[in-house]
Amino acid sequence: MKNKKIVIVSSFNNAKYTEARLTKEWIENRLDIFERFTLKGFKAQVNQNFEAYLQCDETTMSIINECLSHRETLPQNVHFDTVANCNKGILKDLDQYQFLYWVRVDSDNIYHKDFVEKLHQYVPKEETEVIISQNGYVYDGRDGALASYYQPSPPFYAYVYKAEDYINKKRYSSIGGHGNVIKILKYELLEGNNYIVTLHGKNVLNERHLLKKHLMIENPEKKAILAEFGMDEEI
Repeated sequence: MKNKKIVIVSSFNNAKYTEARLTKEWIENRLDIFERFTLKGFKAQVNQNFEAYLQCDETTMSIINECLSHRETLPQNVHFDTVANCNKGILKDLDQYQFLYWVRVDSDNIYHKDFVEKLHQYVPKEETEVIISQNGYVYDGRDGALASYYQPSPPFYAYVYKAEDYINKKRYSSIGGHGNVIKILKYELLEGNNYIVTLHGKNVLNERHLLKKHLMIENPEKKAILAEFGMDEEI
């Protein structure tokens, strides 16, 4: 039996926060952002033994597939599909594994190239339910500014399930928001700066995260850090 299956799950346009998410214009723009940031992180992973699922509103699948058909072919382990089909993909062959690591990421943020490998190598305690990455960076794609970033319980974490439990419909929850994950689940912390939060003009709520100038990172350190996330061409 294999040890662990790692899946990275992102809400593409299934979350009902704006009706614009159902339009071709919104979808094309979001795909541009995904390709510029998140996809580069997927491609840069030194360990490609993972599956990424971008959850889509089922009423827009024809639009999404049309938009994707005009773009560079996705890696075989990156999937845009309905929530139901993404769930089927997660469950596929899961009975051949001992554990499932269910990782979340937003479709505009990035994981470090060693992130998946770290998870494959990580041996948590028996009681651990979630592995949290507290440290990372924030990157402004409009002007290239990069700053260090920390949150006690950010939206960068991996739920740890026994595969049999997940098959039997056990699910953890982030009730009250991602900031509560560290409060309601038994956790461990993953060392290192494992993620980048991106700013790109379409997520103004994140503007406050570029805080003080003493947090700013300048070249050549900035260029080296971005390269670690597959972003060397962003300078």
